[in-house]
Amino acid sequence: MALLLTWGELARQVADELPAEAFTDALSREVYAAILALLEAKAPVDLASVAQTLQRAGRIGDLGGMKELMALAHAAVPKEHLEWHVGEVKRAWLGRQIRDLVPHIARDPSEELLEQLQRLAVARNATDGGRAFDLGKDLHDYLEALDRSREAEPAYDTGMAELDGLLGGLKRGNIFTIAGRPGKGKTLILAEIAFRLAEKGLRVVYFSTEMSAHEMVSRLLPPRSRVPAWRFRRAQFEDEHRRRVTDACAEIHGKLAFSIVDKAGPGISDVRGWLAKLKPDVVVLDYLQLFAMPKAENKTREVDAFMTALKTLARESKVVVLLGCQLNRETDRVKVPVLADLRDSGAIEHASDQVLLLHAEQEDRGAPTMELVGILAKNRHGLVGKVQFEVERHIVAIREATSQENGHVKASAHGLARKDAMATNAYQTELDS
Repeated sequence: MALLLTWGELARQVADELPAEAFTDALSREVYAAILALLEAKAPVDLASVAQTLQRAGRIGDLGGMKELMALAHAAVPKEHLEWHVGEVKRAWLGRQIRDLVPHIARDPSEELLEQLQRLAVARNATDGGRAFDLGKDLHDYLEALDRSREAEPAYDTGMAELDGLLGGLKRGNIFTIAGRPGKGKTLILAEIAFRLAEKGLRVVYFSTEMSAHEMVSRLLPPRSRVPAWRFRRAQFEDEHRRRVTDACAEIHGKLAFSIVDKAGPGISDVRGWLAKLKPDVVVLDYLQLFAMPKAENKTREVDAFMTALKTLARESKVVVLLGCQLNRETDRVKVPVLADLRDSGAIEHASDQVLLLHAEQEDRGAPTMELVGILAKNRHGLVGKVQFEVERHIVAIREATSQENGHVKASAHGLARKDAMATNAYQTELDS
């Protein structure tokens, strides 16, 4: 505002960009409204004319008098910074409108409201760029920006080498959707990636809609203790098993920021509330179809509204979102899944930055392992392609089939008692349903 009170000739170009309600501060809003009135009257814009306009309206006293107005005018702001300040005010104003609109869409996701949201989102995105990039002149600035962004906006690895080679990293504000049919490892890979991110020092909040927090822990501990999952379900541990579990817990306790929210049917407001409370770096939604959807005339519209709100929340909160999702049940179980098989809505694909589709090409329910193919079908930041996974059923562990860790993992399993191996005939129940 100091710029406009000092250089009144700048007011016209700002008036084309911002209305008075774009300012949240009462003094700035009233002063700017007075400037707009002066422009409308084709009067000069300066400190004296603005003060006179506010005086005539009986508002200058409510705003702190001439003392506050002069303090505002004399704030030291370089003239060259006008474009940046206008962009910041406009971006914040459009962001507030988007946040105010989302609850209305959740209640009534009409075409009109969705179009309004899209217009606001496009307008807000447009504030991020002020001029064209000159390839011949701006490459040095680009390289410097790369160095800064590496620290300011890092891309996080999942800890799975081949998958990371395709993904190019998980970024804040992005949604990584992992989809599969029932029993095909959605929860396994979501939990594994989340745990590995927590091991890197990131704060994780995991929304478990199917299992209690204790059941989730019973999923996380078997791969790390090498103790069969059925022993956790039945609480049957021999001394060696108990030692392994104790050692695994010691490696985790007090070292990871990994919170599990096991509320049944949470909604987007629950997610927003927990994010505000715990301020995580990563949020996991396991899985979409069991979350409470906004009310709408059909399931597709409900999911559309949910995904729009989730994408907005991811960007505002600057969190990595891992989203579990079901594939359509009517899809042939033998057929290789495609993006069109994402259940309920095309908005899932649209809002997701990366989509991994899980598929079991040939499944032998009596085998100790299950082979999975992860098809990275969408990736805004890297390549698409396939990754081979292997699920070790008795300890519900998932890993890349070509990972260098396989030799160590399999060798360490030889010490298991034979009755543990025999008892895992019920391992199918350990996979997500």
